Amino acid sequence: MLDKLSRAVGISSTKRQLQELRALVDQFVESDSAELTSLAAKVAGYRTLFESKKIRVGEPVEYLTEKPAVMTRMEDYVRDLSKTADELDVEAAHVWLHTLRAANAIVKKSKDVDEFRRLATIMWAELKKAAPQTSDPAFEPDVFSS
Repeated sequence: MLDKLSRAVGISSTKRQLQELRALVDQFVESDSAELTSLAAKVAGYRTLFESKKIRVGEPVEYLTEKPAVMTRMEDYVRDLSKTADELDVEAAHVWLHTLRAANAIVKKSKDVDEFRRLATIMWAELKKAAPQTSDPAFEPDVFSS
């Protein structure tokens, strides 16, 4: 009952966030680079969109330290997007949501920070494989490797 209520109002437990991130990473690992190429382009486009709106997804830890409310904003955005947009757009936005969630675990010094960091690093490594020639900074979020 509480789980349904939490999802309805957009609240997500750490356990659920890790499950969602793990599922996305598993999907990326099982895909070949060609399958991820379109997604990688969308992810880069969403970074441009978010940063044009002053949401600094490229500096997630620093930005969340300054503006922790962006987590709620991003969760609302992705939830609303999932009602109207195509699957590729939703998945690209989820990449940034998971990036912010991992950064949030770092900011809050969560007990699960190492797992968030590990999964986010894998997620970005898989996306980078799909766009190996790009110089787009969207594919260089080294914040998770330290």
